[in-house]
Amino acid sequence: MKMAQYGALALLLFSVIFSFESKAFTHDYDSYLDQFFDDSMTIHHDVVKGKYHKSGHIKISKLNLNPREFIVSLRYKIKPKLFVPFPKKHQSGGIDQVLPIEFATPEGYRLLERDGKLTNDKATLIFEGRESFGKYKDTYKVKVLPVSGKWWAYVWYHSDVNATGWLKISLTIKKIKFIGAYTVTSVLRGGMH
Repeated sequence: MKMAQYGALALLLFSVIFSFESKAFTHDYDSYLDQFFDDSMTIHHDVVKGKYHKSGHIKISKLNLNPREFIVSLRYKIKPKLFVPFPKKHQSGGIDQVLPIEFATPEGYRLLERDGKLTNDKATLIFEGRESFGKYKDTYKVKVLPVSGKWWAYVWYHSDVNATGWLKISLTIKKIKFIGAYTVTSVLRGGMH
């Protein structure tokens, strides 16, 4: 073999190994995070059919970080419709957002309703009103604007729902190649009736 062929072979092997290790790291990272969340701190949502996707699921977990904050961890997987150029890197993934501990309790949502808006160094939360869904009466509709600016969401909170209390989510990723801004809506698995 000539030197150029050895170089090409080495580059090919390196890219295959690096690709495998990055996928393994992502899986290991998710497994690592799972140890911190017990079942009472995790809920599952089904993704509602949308313009470019047909279904999916979202796993939402809550982890108390310190006496003042908690982490909401969203892990999602969506199935695009046939023949839709939906980039693979956006078909599954995760978002971790730090929120004030008040939003782990009904009292925090009552305070947000009273004040209208809360801003800290991680996100801005805006009270948008109340809505009812079947047996879930007077849910709190809240807009979440993270500092990163890469996404935003509406969440509907009800105290009868475990973990984060989020009965429904409407998550918008601001920039997806070929698509632009895209919204995925999910509801608590088992329904909202």
